[in-house]
Amino acid sequence: MLDRKIDEFILRAKALPWSDREFYSNFMAQIYFLTTYSVKMLCAGAAVTDRPDYYRHLIQQIRLEIGHDKIAASDLKALGFSTDDFVELGVTRSIWEAQLYKIQRCPDALIGYIYALEKAAVEVYGAILPTVTEAFGDKAVKFIRLHAEEDQEHVVEAMKQIENLAPDSKKEALQNAAQACEMLGHLFDEVLRNTRTQNKEMAA
Repeated sequence: MLDRKIDEFILRAKALPWSDREFYSNFMAQIYFLTTYSVKMLCAGAAVTDRPDYYRHLIQQIRLEIGHDKIAASDLKALGFSTDDFVELGVTRSIWEAQLYKIQRCPDALIGYIYALEKAAVEVYGAILPTVTEAFGDKAVKFIRLHAEEDQEHVVEAMKQIENLAPDSKKEALQNAAQACEMLGHLFDEVLRNTRTQNKEMAA
């Protein structure tokens, strides 16, 4: 079930208009807003887990994630925008807000979210990297390139973490991964809808 949801999401994501400057910029802005909470999520998970191996894994993730929001902001600048030019969408907020809630109930659930994001990054970003690089240049695709190239090992490690969970925690993690795919799909839909509205307004 999880693999099917992820595969469906990845297929939809690859078909989006990545060479459209407005779409890509709107997407990168939402990624910026989302990644400003990545380290906070990881810190929250590390603070409440009672599993030493998971704690060490989250601490390692924190080290890797620090500054990624600044990379997204840098890509936006290369596209001719500032983070102040965009508003955080409700669906973007709902993604990180849900994770902070889940962490308090079951900190192991967070690894499902991490798995879904990193698998999507490897598959989607790896596929679109040539397209966005050709359209916008190297300086505007640093976030995409970083995650396409570095998240492959993270996907394997995240799934290893999930497989080693107790049954109840594993169920929470897998459900969270599936939910993350659904919410990311909604985020893409909303970014696309806003882009079409924006393009119509510019053409009027």
